[in-house]
Amino acid sequence: MEIGTSDKQHRVTDRRDAGVARGAWPSAVGGRISSLMRPPAPAVVLSGGAALGAFEAGMIDALAGTGLKPSLVVGTSIGALNAAYWAFNPGPDAGAALHETWRTAQARGIFPRRPLHMLRQLLQDGALGDPEPLRDALRSIFGDDRLIEEATVRLAIVATDLVTGQPVVMRNGPLIPALMASAAIPGYFPPVRIDGRILVDGGVVANADLDVVLEAQIRDAIVIELQAPATGEDLTGTRSILEQTVTISLARQTELARRPLKRRLRLVIVRLSPPHRPHPWDFSHTEELFAMGREAGERLPGLGSRPHDED
Repeated sequence: MEIGTSDKQHRVTDRRDAGVARGAWPSAVGGRISSLMRPPAPAVVLSGGAALGAFEAGMIDALAGTGLKPSLVVGTSIGALNAAYWAFNPGPDAGAALHETWRTAQARGIFPRRPLHMLRQLLQDGALGDPEPLRDALRSIFGDDRLIEEATVRLAIVATDLVTGQPVVMRNGPLIPALMASAAIPGYFPPVRIDGRILVDGGVVANADLDVVLEAQIRDAIVIELQAPATGEDLTGTRSILEQTVTISLARQTELARRPLKRRLRLVIVRLSPPHRPHPWDFSHTEELFAMGREAGERLPGLGSRPHDED
């Protein structure tokens, strides 16, 4: 099994050692956004969902356009990539610039459709996808030497320890290896070795990691979930059934994780809910998803009333 490596130091948190008390959390969608939009700024939690992450980019465009600068940005998988972009570029134009990055995603060949290559890799017990196009894309966006702690906004990147099954939260260290680990979809991309740990996609155990917000002693958070529901018409073949199975699992994971936090966090939850769910590997819906995200952000009550944060 090929495993990407990084010898540089990351500060990571294994949730087994976090010592965070489990509280409770409201299960309602929505919430009192007006209270979140007053200082201190809320945290923003961005979940995984591959190409559906364009919805998050649209939300960032709406939120950043009001001058919102989060207290903390937490990201898993594609959410980590969006989170990192916003954390390093927290100005009002962050969403527009991120939009341009998303528009070129399909051309970068991050999720190419090469069934024969995938079959050959599967027969050789190798990863189905090539991580290099994603790595090259990240380097072109962030450069080679960025550190997580250099972000203007506090940034937490979530991955999964493949050996222990625990969430691993990276707040310091080289940015690119952390993003590659957080987005290392098991079976598609090879795991990434960081500080002796074998890491894969954070969505395996923490697709929307709310404990990170609690650990940061932040009370308010906006959570963007990409687990779009399917209709009966969407479930037409094996691929769509498998995608729906993963969607159900991730949505349930987040629901169970948030229930114990009821009295400790105030949350506004925004869920992607298109008429028909796009395939997570299909970047042809980027413009539609971005527009949906921006519209969802603009509809948040009280969003436009937030004063701009001081630099």
